[in-house]
Amino acid sequence: MDIRTIGGTKRRIFISFDSERDRPVRDYFYNQGRRDDATWIVKSWSEPFADDSTGMWISQTTGRIKQAEVVVVLLGPTAFRCPGVLKEVTIAQMLGKRIYQIIPHGGGSPNVIPNAGRVLRWEWDNIKRAIAASPARWNTARQVRL
Repeated sequence: MDIRTIGGTKRRIFISFDSERDRPVRDYFYNQGRRDDATWIVKSWSEPFADDSTGMWISQTTGRIKQAEVVVVLLGPTAFRCPGVLKEVTIAQMLGKRIYQIIPHGGGSPNVIPNAGRVLRWEWDNIKRAIAASPARWNTARQVRL
């Protein structure tokens, strides 16, 4: 089901983050998506990564990411080295999903994940525009220069 907003349809996103340390960042981003003028709705988010000898975590995470149009990596202080986040980024890349790395409101981490999508600072209009853009215009958001 598509959710309509003033600017069009809200994009379904998957949020990737360090689930042990960055829940407040996730909650903030999730709640921002509930605003009337938001251009996204959170479809799903990271689950703690554990021993995956059965392949269950990979299978479930792949299913969740498949349901999303965009993957957003919230760059808290440790996300760049979190095993679950790195695996989610790999899955998203294999599925051909658009990935944005967002430095959360209040600073976050300047440690980005190499080759894992554009890096954006939390600026409401910039994030809205980037996520709402059609695939042909996904590169129009202002990227952070580190």
